Amino acid sequence: MSKKKNGRITIAPDLCTGCLRCALACSFFTSPEKTFNLSNSRITVLPGYDLRQFEIAFKDACDQCGICVQYCEFGALNRKKNTDKIIEEKHETGVADE
Repeated sequence: MSKKKNGRITIAPDLCTGCLRCALACSFFTSPEKTFNLSNSRITVLPGYDLRQFEIAFKDACDQCGICVQYCEFGALNRKKNTDKIIEEKHETGVADE
């Protein structure tokens, strides 16, 4: 299994099914209107060269909050264990104490 690291989130693209749950959740929770809109998502999921695999990338606006990880049911996105507390604090208060 190939894994890539991106800040606090580890990506395993071979586990991605392309369902877009991560991107939809990101777009919903990061928009003030609370709407599903992939153009507002801070994560992109695109078909790779092999159409059975997907490329996962984070936009510059991504703050590594972990919402995408919570909604990925296939294990393609995981967060590093030492950042769980930071992420929880950010969602409770709106600001991470780093």
